[in-house]
Amino acid sequence: MSFLGMVSIALKKSSALKAMPERKNVADLNKIKAKVKETTINYCVARAGDFDSFLQKFLLKAKVFFMKAENKASTYLQKLKERSENREEAKTESKTENKLESKKIDIGLDDYWKNIRTSIKTKTEKMKVKRKTTPKEEIEK
Repeated sequence: MSFLGMVSIALKKSSALKAMPERKNVADLNKIKAKVKETTINYCVARAGDFDSFLQKFLLKAKVFFMKAENKASTYLQKLKERSENREEAKTESKTENKLESKKIDIGLDDYWKNIRTSIKTKTEKMKVKRKTTPKEEIEK
């Protein structure tokens, strides 16, 4: 609604705007440019002595920034070294544990397979009693 209101006002005033004379430049742009140029040159010449102090402050701040960054990087590297050492220790411990477990498994393998065979036999015998038919006979049907 407000957009339509603005358009209607613009259309009503367009004829009045066309009737107005063109406006002349009040200030000369060349004079303004020359004045701005002159003031900037004068400002730079007056501040020329301050350039050394500015450069000194800037370099000091840059030095402090890089020292902080170096400190952060060194602490991060230290943490990474500690992590890698902990991982290496964990790997060596797990390798020794795996060796011990593999020896235990080698010793008990024969009993393990015997237990599996006997459990399978007992399960099939129980199923035969329940079904009174063998699984082969059910497949053939």
